[in-house]
Amino acid sequence: MSIEASRLYLAIPTRGEINHNTIAAVTLLYEAHPDLNLAITPGRLAVTHVRNQIVKNFLATACEYLFMVDDDVIPNPELLSLADEGKDIIGSIYPIMRPPQYLIPIPCAIQRCPDHNNQPEIIKNPFSHTGIVKVDAIGTGAICIARRVFEHPGMRVPFTFGIDEYGVMTRSEDVEFCL
Repeated sequence: MSIEASRLYLAIPTRGEINHNTIAAVTLLYEAHPDLNLAITPGRLAVTHVRNQIVKNFLATACEYLFMVDDDVIPNPELLSLADEGKDIIGSIYPIMRPPQYLIPIPCAIQRCPDHNNQPEIIKNPFSHTGIVKVDAIGTGAICIARRVFEHPGMRVPFTFGIDEYGVMTRSEDVEFCL
Protein backbone atom coordinates (compact mmCIF):
# COMPACT_ATOMS: atom_id res chain seq x y z
CA MET A 1 0.00 0.00 0.00
CA SER A 2 1.57 3.29 -1.07
CA ILE A 3 -0.97 5.74 0.38
CA GLU A 4 -0.39 6.48 4.06
CA ALA A 5 -2.90 4.75 6.31
CA SER A 6 -3.57 8.08 8.04
CA ARG A 7 -5.20 9.24 4.75
CA LEU A 8 -7.67 6.33 4.80
CA TYR A 9 -10.97 6.11 6.70
CA LEU A 10 -12.40 2.64 7.32
CA ALA A 11 -15.96 2.51 8.61
CA ILE A 12 -18.13 -0.41 9.57
CA PRO A 13 -21.81 0.48 9.22
CA THR A 14 -24.00 -1.58 11.51
CA ARG A 15 -27.59 -1.76 12.64
CA GLY A 16 -27.08 -4.72 14.91
CA GLU A 17 -24.39 -7.26 15.61
CA ILE A 18 -21.02 -7.31 13.89
CA ASN A 19 -19.88 -10.72 12.67
CA HIS A 20 -16.88 -11.85 14.73
CA ASN A 21 -15.05 -12.79 11.49
CA THR A 22 -15.50 -9.21 10.26
CA ILE A 23 -14.00 -7.87 13.50
CA ALA A 24 -11.11 -10.34 13.32
CA ALA A 25 -10.26 -9.32 9.73
CA VAL A 26 -10.59 -5.59 10.46
CA THR A 27 -8.43 -6.01 13.57
CA LEU A 28 -5.68 -7.54 11.40
CA LEU A 29 -5.94 -4.58 9.00
CA TYR A 30 -5.69 -2.14 11.91
CA GLU A 31 -2.75 -3.98 13.47
CA ALA A 32 -0.91 -3.82 10.13
CA HIS A 33 -1.80 -0.11 9.71
CA PRO A 34 -2.18 1.49 13.17
CA ASP A 35 -2.51 4.99 11.66
CA LEU A 36 -5.71 3.93 9.90
CA ASN A 37 -8.79 5.96 10.82
CA LEU A 38 -11.24 3.33 12.01
CA ALA A 39 -14.89 3.94 12.93
CA ILE A 40 -17.75 1.65 13.83
CA THR A 41 -20.92 3.55 13.03
CA PRO A 42 -24.15 2.20 14.51
CA GLY A 43 -27.66 3.28 13.65
CA ARG A 44 -31.14 1.97 14.32
CA LEU A 45 -32.71 3.47 11.21
CA ALA A 46 -32.31 2.50 7.55
CA VAL A 47 -28.94 1.52 6.17
CA THR A 48 -29.02 4.77 4.16
CA HIS A 49 -28.98 6.72 7.43
CA VAL A 50 -25.87 4.89 8.65
CA ARG A 51 -24.03 5.21 5.31
CA ASN A 52 -24.81 8.93 5.03
CA GLN A 53 -23.65 9.47 8.64
CA ILE A 54 -20.38 7.74 7.72
CA VAL A 55 -19.95 10.07 4.73
CA LYS A 56 -20.60 13.10 6.95
CA ASN A 57 -18.00 11.88 9.49
CA PHE A 58 -15.52 11.08 6.71
CA LEU A 59 -15.84 14.56 5.16
CA ALA A 60 -15.01 16.10 8.56
CA THR A 61 -11.55 14.50 8.30
CA ALA A 62 -8.65 15.16 5.93
CA CYS A 63 -8.76 11.56 4.66
CA GLU A 64 -8.63 10.92 0.90
CA TYR A 65 -10.46 7.58 0.70
CA LEU A 66 -13.47 6.16 2.48
CA PHE A 67 -13.66 2.40 2.90
CA MET A 68 -16.86 0.77 4.07
CA VAL A 69 -16.97 -2.84 5.21
CA ASP A 70 -20.41 -4.12 6.14
CA ASP A 71 -20.82 -5.82 9.49
CA ASP A 72 -21.32 -9.21 7.82
CA VAL A 73 -18.50 -9.02 5.24
CA ILE A 74 -15.01 -10.41 5.78
CA PRO A 75 -12.69 -7.99 4.00
CA ASN A 76 -9.79 -9.12 1.86
CA PRO A 77 -6.49 -8.58 3.71
CA GLU A 78 -5.38 -6.39 0.78
CA LEU A 79 -8.50 -4.19 0.92
CA LEU A 80 -6.62 -0.96 1.68
CA SER A 81 -4.47 -1.33 -1.45
CA LEU A 82 -7.58 -0.49 -3.52
CA ALA A 83 -6.81 3.18 -2.80
CA ASP A 84 -3.59 2.79 -4.79
CA GLU A 85 -5.68 2.28 -7.95
CA GLY A 86 -6.78 5.94 -7.83
CA LYS A 87 -10.34 5.10 -8.93
CA ASP A 88 -13.39 7.14 -7.94
CA ILE A 89 -15.19 3.99 -6.78
CA ILE A 90 -13.66 0.54 -6.52
CA GLY A 91 -14.69 -2.48 -4.52
CA SER A 92 -13.49 -5.81 -3.35
CA ILE A 93 -15.59 -8.77 -4.37
CA TYR A 94 -17.64 -10.48 -1.70
CA PRO A 95 -20.35 -13.10 -2.15
CA ILE A 96 -24.09 -12.47 -2.05
CA MET A 97 -27.05 -14.84 -2.43
CA ARG A 98 -29.98 -13.98 -4.70
CA PRO A 99 -32.39 -16.92 -4.79
CA PRO A 100 -34.12 -18.18 -6.81
CA GLN A 101 -31.96 -16.96 -9.73
CA TYR A 102 -28.61 -17.61 -8.01
CA LEU A 103 -28.60 -20.49 -5.54
CA ILE A 104 -24.88 -20.27 -4.78
CA PRO A 105 -22.93 -17.24 -3.54
CA ILE A 106 -21.99 -14.93 -6.42
CA PRO A 107 -19.86 -11.77 -6.61
CA CYS A 108 -21.77 -8.54 -6.04
CA ALA A 109 -20.82 -6.90 -9.36
CA ILE A 110 -23.54 -5.43 -11.55
CA GLN A 111 -23.92 -4.34 -15.18
CA ARG A 112 -26.83 -2.72 -16.97
CA CYS A 113 -28.44 -5.33 -19.20
CA PRO A 114 -29.41 -4.10 -22.69
CA ASP A 115 -31.59 -7.21 -23.12
CA HIS A 116 -33.71 -6.17 -20.13
CA ASN A 117 -34.33 -2.44 -20.65
CA ASN A 118 -30.89 -1.52 -19.21
CA GLN A 119 -31.89 -2.78 -15.76
CA PRO A 120 -29.00 -3.63 -13.42
CA GLU A 121 -28.18 -7.34 -13.20
CA ILE A 122 -25.34 -9.47 -11.84
CA ILE A 123 -22.50 -9.57 -14.39
CA LYS A 124 -22.58 -12.43 -16.86
CA ASN A 125 -20.33 -15.39 -16.01
CA PRO A 126 -19.25 -13.87 -12.67
CA PHE A 127 -16.59 -16.50 -12.00
CA SER A 128 -14.80 -15.99 -15.32
CA HIS A 129 -13.37 -12.55 -14.43
CA THR A 130 -10.04 -11.81 -12.80
CA GLY A 131 -8.25 -8.61 -11.81
CA ILE A 132 -10.01 -5.26 -11.99
CA VAL A 133 -13.27 -5.46 -13.92
CA LYS A 134 -15.22 -2.37 -14.95
CA VAL A 135 -18.88 -2.64 -13.90
CA ASP A 136 -21.81 -0.27 -13.56
CA ALA A 137 -22.37 -0.92 -9.86
CA ILE A 138 -20.97 -2.85 -6.94
CA GLY A 139 -22.22 -3.62 -3.50
CA THR A 140 -20.99 -1.33 -0.74
CA GLY A 141 -20.13 -4.24 1.53
CA ALA A 142 -16.40 -3.78 0.78
CA ILE A 143 -15.92 -0.53 -1.10
CA CYS A 144 -13.39 2.27 -1.50
CA ILE A 145 -14.66 5.73 -2.53
CA ALA A 146 -12.48 8.76 -3.25
CA ARG A 147 -13.25 12.00 -1.40
CA ARG A 148 -13.75 13.80 -4.73
CA VAL A 149 -16.89 11.74 -5.35
CA PHE A 150 -18.60 13.18 -2.27
CA GLU A 151 -17.22 16.69 -2.90
CA HIS A 152 -18.62 16.80 -6.45
CA PRO A 153 -21.11 19.69 -6.71
CA GLY A 154 -23.84 17.35 -7.98
CA MET A 155 -23.55 15.05 -4.97
CA ARG A 156 -26.17 15.94 -2.39
CA VAL A 157 -27.32 12.84 -0.54
CA PRO A 158 -25.06 9.95 -1.53
CA PHE A 159 -27.10 6.99 -0.32
CA THR A 160 -30.80 6.75 -1.13
CA PHE A 161 -32.98 3.87 -2.22
CA GLY A 162 -34.19 3.77 -5.81
CA ILE A 163 -37.97 4.08 -5.65
CA ASP A 164 -40.82 4.09 -8.13
CA GLU A 165 -43.66 6.61 -8.37
CA TYR A 166 -45.44 4.84 -5.48
CA GLY A 167 -42.45 4.93 -3.14
CA VAL A 168 -41.79 1.21 -3.58
CA MET A 169 -38.09 0.35 -3.45
CA THR A 170 -36.73 -0.66 -6.85
CA ARG A 171 -32.98 -0.61 -6.11
CA SER A 172 -30.79 -0.92 -3.05
CA GLU A 173 -28.84 2.11 -1.86
CA ASP A 174 -25.51 0.72 -3.06
CA VAL A 175 -26.65 0.11 -6.63
CA GLU A 176 -28.49 3.45 -6.68
CA PHE A 177 -25.32 5.22 -5.45
CA CYS A 178 -23.14 3.64 -8.14
CA LEU A 179 -25.62 4.25 -10.96
